[in-house]
Amino acid sequence: MTNALLVTPEGVVDKDLFICEDKLSLSPPPNDVSETVDIGGSFILPGFIDIHLHGYNLFDFTSGRFDPKSNQFDDTDSAYTAGFEMLTRTMPRFAVTGLYLASSAAELGRLQNCYASLGRFRREIPNGPKAARLLGGLI
Repeated sequence: MTNALLVTPEGVVDKDLFICEDKLSLSPPPNDVSETVDIGGSFILPGFIDIHLHGYNLFDFTSGRFDPKSNQFDDTDSAYTAGFEMLTRTMPRFAVTGLYLASSAAELGRLQNCYASLGRFRREIPNGPKAARLLGGLI
């Protein structure tokens, strides 16, 4: 990408940005560049980390997946897995590349269930290249 304004820890710099094997680089790749895109002086920022997210799209970290028809939450492991997968796929649309889930006040059994589900998901489900990283949880 050319004509990019990159936001870095040192400030905003006008540089070319290269994408090689799904990774960003400030150095040109060893082989020829296959495509050049002029982004017209747009800003490119690093991904953001959401440090306090309770849920999104009918999924709540503490309670599970809400079913509007039954007016109840599904707190099964499969509901949590689906909710975590939805979050990791959806959050990059909002420039979030990493997130911490926050529980709400609840009885001990409910908290143990949501954190156990989070632990299983983090151990068993790898983060894909186009997914936000589920970094952990906080009370």
